[in-house]
Amino acid sequence: MGRPGPGSTDQSDHVPMSTLPRPRRRETSHTVTGSAPTHTPRPQV
Repeated sequence: MGRPGPGSTDQSDHVPMSTLPRPRRRETSHTVTGSAPTHTPRPQV
């Protein structure tokens, strides 16, 4: 449990966690932060 536990979690957290939250966070940040300010000033101006 101690040896296979951290080993399996380390590999699983390093690969999917590093590749999933990176592109997902960027897309969500650009869509939420880019869609809101871009849609508001565009029609207003």
